[in-house]
Amino acid sequence: MYFSTLFTPLSWSLVAALLIVGCSSSNSPSEPQDPSDNDETTEEPARTKFLYTQTNDARGNQVIGFSVTDNGDLVEMGAYETGSVGDADEGDFDSQSSVRVYEDFLLVANPGDTSGESGITDGNSAITVFSISDNGSLQRVDQNAEIDGLQNADSHGVRAVSVDFYSEGDVTRVAVANQGTNRVCVSPEANGTLGTCSDQFGNTLGDLLTDESPAADIQLFSLSESGVLSHESEIATFAANRGGPSQVAFSPDGTRLSATLLGIPHLSFPADPANQQPSRTYLWDFEGSAGTVSNERFFEHPGIAGSIGFGWSPNSDFLYVSSATLDAGALEANVVALDSSDTDSVFTSDGNSLWSGSGAVPTEVRPAACWVWVNEAADRVYTVGFLTNTISTFETNGADMTHLQTVYRQGIDLEDAKDLVFSADGKYAYVMGAFFSHTISIFDVNADGTLAERTTSPLAISASRINGAPLDPSQVAYQGLDAYPSVYVGY
Repeated sequence: MYFSTLFTPLSWSLVAALLIVGCSSSNSPSEPQDPSDNDETTEEPARTKFLYTQTNDARGNQVIGFSVTDNGDLVEMGAYETGSVGDADEGDFDSQSSVRVYEDFLLVANPGDTSGESGITDGNSAITVFSISDNGSLQRVDQNAEIDGLQNADSHGVRAVSVDFYSEGDVTRVAVANQGTNRVCVSPEANGTLGTCSDQFGNTLGDLLTDESPAADIQLFSLSESGVLSHESEIATFAANRGGPSQVAFSPDGTRLSATLLGIPHLSFPADPANQQPSRTYLWDFEGSAGTVSNERFFEHPGIAGSIGFGWSPNSDFLYVSSATLDAGALEANVVALDSSDTDSVFTSDGNSLWSGSGAVPTEVRPAACWVWVNEAADRVYTVGFLTNTISTFETNGADMTHLQTVYRQGIDLEDAKDLVFSADGKYAYVMGAFFSHTISIFDVNADGTLAERTTSPLAISASRINGAPLDPSQVAYQGLDAYPSVYVGY
């Protein structure tokens, strides 16, 4: 995550400145049948066929596709132009679920600010919809037949970073989070306040703290059967002094919508609460038939900022939220469990919320949890740490969390790890080397849910290399990772 900019060489300081079930036959074992008399078809076990990520390249954004072999290995298929732009040239920033698979479509939130793109307001981001063919190749879906050529959809905001969807009946709703430009406290004054701290651009934060104007938002769309997005409404807006959303997601049962706000993190370990604005995890009731939200509330703890990824428990009872900058009183809260029905102590909306449960990642440096995956059995939660290049496994039972393992990605020394996804059968895990290495690490999932990286891992992504050399992260800094078919999504 982009909080690493303080601790990198001078050459990188310039960038900083710019800154997932098998089924059996229904035949009774006590009544053998001749196969020729059986007209029922046995389903094949669910298997992930393809993975997709985006390059986030401001010169022209692309999606990179990978086929997944029977034993979980990856084979790079190629690159597909989104027709829009990424935002890597603005420095590193964080989000989860910027590329999402829905049925036979791939939705991509292009983070960059558009200029001159047909049908998109200048400065807004674009949403690209691809159809996914049987062989995994992608074909853009035209979002506006009234304009010549292939068109994208306007995200209706700045820096689109996260997408989620929920279907009810014959209507599919799509939520898009537009992050805006997040700022962080990099250089605080001695005994100073957040207002006197300088951000990653060298500007003091005083003016920002008094700016209540909307700077980020969450927008609601509908998705047609042919893959065309139609804007419906603006769900929420956020002032710049609260930080923009990092992720948006519907609860699995579709009754709620949630989002994490980054806040204004203080880049220190532990963080100084006087020099950071706490994060928030928002929750709304969602009415699918009408496409409306109500009953806004949020979790906010004074010691937690830099909240990024989260995952819902499959029964919609808990959210598991990762956070990156913690003060000395909250160091056990690398990932917190939040009871979604508790408004007395968790979603209190008063700045003094308490988590339902927490999990700490053993670490000597900051931070250690930024991205989240929840398994389908709801007994394991996984987090990824960018600065430490680690993946941590927690045993979970509702709010109870027990740390089982923290494993380092092999062969990667630089701050690099971001998004993760598991195969549909739960046998394999894939972690994106998004920033410096431009790789994907491949893990086998052990019987107890812990991870073992393969000796052949990581896979170097050839589309991101010139003559085999990794590209500058100010040009290519991957965002998002998702799998097809989308049997289960753990975030």
